[in-house]
Amino acid sequence: MTTSPLAVDDNPASEQPDPTEIRQQLLRAATEPFLTRGFSATSIRQIIERAGVRRPSGISKIMIGHDVADAVCNQATARIHRFRPRDVDDLIAMLVTWTEVAMARPGWVRLELELAAHGNDGDHRAAQRSSQLRAAVVALLATVRSGTPAGTNAEEGRAMDEIRAMLVWSTLIGFVCRNAHNLDVSRAAIAEHIGYVVRFAVS
Repeated sequence: MTTSPLAVDDNPASEQPDPTEIRQQLLRAATEPFLTRGFSATSIRQIIERAGVRRPSGISKIMIGHDVADAVCNQATARIHRFRPRDVDDLIAMLVTWTEVAMARPGWVRLELELAAHGNDGDHRAAQRSSQLRAAVVALLATVRSGTPAGTNAEEGRAMDEIRAMLVWSTLIGFVCRNAHNLDVSRAAIAEHIGYVVRFAVS
């Protein structure tokens, strides 16, 4: 049966844009400007024009910012899970490389800081990202740790693992924040700073 091009669609809903697809288009459109120019320097209008869509109701710039941060966090977590260091030196070498990359392209760290400055909006999503990354770092450190000290129960062991992971992660992020775009920082200086903390964390 041939349908006339002039036929009226009996299902108007089929012509409505898919909200999920629009959200993905906004995510793709916002990622580059948020990570290069910054969250504050990018307007919702610029994102919508870049995506080539109409602004959907209920979607705010802060929501898109958290979408971008979630996507970057998922990529980072997957990268951490894929890495299996041979020993502590191998772990430190890879963390130094990741730190170098983050220093050259600090957009994600800056985005997280700008989102945090907006207060309670999306706090639960930021907390989820923090928990996700912390769990990934715990698993990473566990691959080279010598074991749990004798006399430590399971709950204490998990708490100590969390503290070690936060120590390493906060050291990396702090170093990136202090040295973003600083090309004068040598790889040896990064290794010395991070290596001390990592060796303490896995001891």
